[in-house]
Amino acid sequence: MRWGYEEMRFARPIRWIVSLFGEEILPLELAKVKAGRVSRGHRFLGSQQLEIKNAAVYEETLAKEYVIVDQNKRKVLAWQSIQEVAAKAGMTVKEDKELLDEVTYLLEYPTALMGNFSENYLDMPEELIVTPMREHQRYFPVFDKAGKLLNHFIAVRNGNSDHLATVQAGNEKVLQARLADAAFFWQEDCQKPLEENLPRLENIVFHEKLGTLAAKVQRVAKLAAIIAAKLAYSKADQKATVRAAQLMKCDLVSHAVYEFTELQGTMGKYYAQVYNEEEQVALAIEEHYQPRFAGDVLPETKAGQALAMADRIDSLVGFFGQEMFPTGSQDPYAMRRQAMGVAQIIIKKQLDLSISELFAAAYDLYDPKLVKMVSNKADTVTNLVNFFKQRIDNIMTEEGAEYDVVNSVLSKPFDKPVESHQKAMALQVFRSEAGFAELIAGFTRAANLLKNANTDGMVKEALLNESSEKALYEGVVAVEAKTAVLLAEHDYLAALQTIGTLRPLIDDFFNQVMVMAEDEAVRNNRLALLAKVVGVTDKIGDLAKIVM
Repeated sequence: MRWGYEEMRFARPIRWIVSLFGEEILPLELAKVKAGRVSRGHRFLGSQQLEIKNAAVYEETLAKEYVIVDQNKRKVLAWQSIQEVAAKAGMTVKEDKELLDEVTYLLEYPTALMGNFSENYLDMPEELIVTPMREHQRYFPVFDKAGKLLNHFIAVRNGNSDHLATVQAGNEKVLQARLADAAFFWQEDCQKPLEENLPRLENIVFHEKLGTLAAKVQRVAKLAAIIAAKLAYSKADQKATVRAAQLMKCDLVSHAVYEFTELQGTMGKYYAQVYNEEEQVALAIEEHYQPRFAGDVLPETKAGQALAMADRIDSLVGFFGQEMFPTGSQDPYAMRRQAMGVAQIIIKKQLDLSISELFAAAYDLYDPKLVKMVSNKADTVTNLVNFFKQRIDNIMTEEGAEYDVVNSVLSKPFDKPVESHQKAMALQVFRSEAGFAELIAGFTRAANLLKNANTDGMVKEALLNESSEKALYEGVVAVEAKTAVLLAEHDYLAALQTIGTLRPLIDDFFNQVMVMAEDEAVRNNRLALLAKVVGVTDKIGDLAKIVM
């Protein structure tokens, strides 16, 4: 904020500044306020003219005036006070770091107190009670030992324990009004089924370049059905997926979500349950927003997984099709988070999906009469695949894959995230096994020899003169056959271990054979053999990129 005619921007007006080095006042001026040694205590409990003699006694002096300067000490005091109030009543409070942090920075001297509200409100969904309590009033909800929400709350006041009854009454009055509104919204929204809200989505613009929310719902329903078919969902699961897609955005025009936007999806679930929609349908309406943030839970139902992916992919394809790419500093449509959400679902749920196929299908679902794409389908898909590759890189790294392992796997054609992830994890395990360093040395040497070589990769057995090159050729042929089976079974660690059996054969070859022979035909044949050796890892990764 700007105050008066000053250009300085700050959260609040700056009234005074204390700036001391030992006992010396540092000559600082900010927003026409000169620094000194005079501060103030708590607004009601402390002195309004408080001289700080030196920097060493700053905290101690203010503590006597009901101001806890150290935010960490303040947080500990606040949480202890909350827990003591709950324990005294035989109740519990769930740890909530985000809310505790907010409360800590709102207060100077924390003191917790318990308030109450009518039991009648407990008939509403728990989230509709906790949200106004937590988000609007910064109250901590209270539970019994079994985790059931009770008609009590804990507030933290800025002050001591004087006149707590008055403070409690004031907090109860404010919450009563909030909950009365929530109850009204709940009752009004339950008067009609969710699907009656569908026509209203025609009047909501998803994005000015991508059409209405109603059009998005139609696209997502079709894309979710495509995903369900690719994953061989049962007929019941496919039906639930399509039904959930039709209803997934209907709660956005409800009274409750209009007031409490963070309850989108959650309220949709409850409204669906009120009108006896299938349980998977109700859950999928809520789950399609998951994961909402890093570390959040993933959808559990099949319908929820298909919807969560379809909703995000539709948005990503739309924005990339309009060439609205995220930059290093800006990502207004949270495209990185949306892509990461899709990647996490695919990998964690082990879903055999081609992302290029899904991007292409999503692109085709945009009606060219309604949405004019800037980028063509091929470029959009290519850009999105590359964008997705970085998200998969991040996931692999977070799970312990080293950078060279990730580079090795992602240097090969990338399309199925779950396969790339499995390969990286297998290679990470394989690199710790005995003989790996020697194997990599052999592969790297072979790759280096091939850098400037022109070979069609066809090995002519008649030109294999030395016993070691014959043995290597026979070994490679056998390994190719074995790994083909293992790769088809997605057993990448076993495939790598099978490739590892070539190590002594590669060593013997390099010890006994002159690759760059004078005879051009023999030289090219030996290079072709090395190309065949290097090629056995093509469907897993480029081992030459491993750094030892």
